[in-house]
Amino acid sequence: MKNMKVSTKLIVSFLIVGGLAVAVGGVGVFGMMQISDSGSYKYENIIEPMPHLSSAERTLLMIRIHVREMVMAAMMGDFALVEIEFENILNLLPVLDEYMTSYRALIRAPEVIRIFDEARLLYENSLLPVVISIYEASRIADIPAVLAAMELCRYSLESRTGEYPCRYHNPLQ
Repeated sequence: MKNMKVSTKLIVSFLIVGGLAVAVGGVGVFGMMQISDSGSYKYENIIEPMPHLSSAERTLLMIRIHVREMVMAAMMGDFALVEIEFENILNLLPVLDEYMTSYRALIRAPEVIRIFDEARLLYENSLLPVVISIYEASRIADIPAVLAAMELCRYSLESRTGEYPCRYHNPLQ
């Protein structure tokens, strides 16, 4: 490099600096593409399905409230209210099914799909028959049968999950 002209030395130096700038820019663009891909993945697999799951959970909680109201109405002997609450439950079931179906269509992770399918089977095989049993017992004011149906649901859920699914103290114990 000692025998080169000053102009050649400047040109080579600027080419080296330019090459480093291009390399740094390429790394930056590559990183931005990865961030974009990661954001798209998170949106499609996590954020987009969440409103459907949230709506399904809210609808399930509404069903639970109506079941509670139906049991309380049966205990008070208000059979007209039992019928109204059961009608409310029947109106919410297709809504819940729609939310669950739309959520299932959007999830892609195999483990999430497996867990969701297990939860849906638990819902269909344990909760719905119990709601119908509670309704039938409530219509004839058979309070021991209502409590037995609720206890059956508890044992059914415990045997599948290993724990009582309610956050609060179980009044049947």
